[in-house]
Amino acid sequence: MGVCASGAVAIIALILVLIMAWNYIKLLFEAAERYVLLGVLVFTAPVAFAMGASQTTSAIFKSWCRMLGGQIFLLIMNAWCLRLFTSMVGTFLSNPLSL
Repeated sequence: MGVCASGAVAIIALILVLIMAWNYIKLLFEAAERYVLLGVLVFTAPVAFAMGASQTTSAIFKSWCRMLGGQIFLLIMNAWCLRLFTSMVGTFLSNPLSL
């Protein structure tokens, strides 16, 4: 009976590890996507600043600034979450039985 229980626990642990790995990979892709989007926003900065000079197009500049600030904030949060996850996994792997 103990062998069946140990096998079931191993299968459940494997499934949970695969789910965590999949979510980690998705988070990595999201961070890469944010880097690309931030690069595009920085590349279009001269056009956005030119939009801020006119009264009629100043709303475009304001929305570009909000988008740039939001992407920087989300990129920082993604980096923080990735660092937190790797730190937690490293701590767990170094001493798995301490909670």
